[in-house]
Amino acid sequence: MYSLKALSNDYSDNSFRTKIAGVKSRVANENEKDVKCGNESLKRIMMENIVSSPTISKQLIFSAGKQRFQKLIDVVCSRNKFSYTVVSSHIYCEVTKPPVTCFAFFQP
Repeated sequence: MYSLKALSNDYSDNSFRTKIAGVKSRVANENEKDVKCGNESLKRIMMENIVSSPTISKQLIFSAGKQRFQKLIDVVCSRNKFSYTVVSSHIYCEVTKPPVTCFAFFQP
């Protein structure tokens, strides 16, 4: 079991900088899989439905995704940066159309 002090040290700003120091960013090439989107159809729906309002974007993507895939879709949209982890969904996608970024996925 971790103590709070141990966790805060592991995830401190300085610790993170130390771990990534000297690591060059990787530029994706055409042959690499898009790690932010596992489904082209969902990506297209998102690109067509992101507007300047995160709330309206979420509603539009939800409706279009439900119609296209015939099941409920979880959608998060924001003008601010956010973090997430895809654990159990094979159908997911993150799309940014400034100033809005949306992430959508299907629960298994």
